[in-house]
Amino acid sequence: MPTKTNHYGSFDASFIGDVLSNYFEMQRKANQQALKTVHEDHSVALLEIPLDNSITRTIYNDHLEQAKKGIYFSSELFAPRMWNWIVKEGIVKDEDIPDTLVAEWRRKAKANVFDEHRLTKTKWELIKQQPTNFEKYQGYIVSEQKRLAYVWFIKSQIK
Repeated sequence: MPTKTNHYGSFDASFIGDVLSNYFEMQRKANQQALKTVHEDHSVALLEIPLDNSITRTIYNDHLEQAKKGIYFSSELFAPRMWNWIVKEGIVKDEDIPDTLVAEWRRKAKANVFDEHRLTKTKWELIKQQPTNFEKYQGYIVSEQKRLAYVWFIKSQIK
C-alpha cells in the first residue's frame, strides 16, 4: 500500500473501509496502466509491421481506383504511411513539389490540427513550453501534412 493505515487499537468497519479504499485506488491505477500499455503495444506493433512492396503497391493501386470514383476515405486513412512509401520508392521526389505547395500543406495541416483540438494561440504558446505535448502536436501536424500531400498526389495521378 502507498500509505500505512492505522487501526488505532480497534479493528472496525472504518479501518476496513480505509484499507479497501486504498486497495481500490491502487487497482484502478493498475488497470489504467495495463490498458494504456496494451493500446500502446498494439499501436506500435501496427506501425512497425513492414509491408511487402507488392502489398503496398496493391494498396496504392486501390487508392487510385477509388479516387477515380471520387472516394478518398481509404486514401486519407493510410495517407501518412503511403506518403512515406511513395517518397521512399522515388515515385515522387521532393524537387518535383513546389515550395509554395509544401508551405500551403503545412499551413492547412496546422489549421486543421488547431481546429480539431480547439487550440488557440494562447494554448499553443503553453504547449510550446511542454516538450512532450509540443512533440505530440508537432507529430499531428506532420501526419496531417502527409495526408494532404498524399491526397494531392492521388488526385494528380487521375487527371
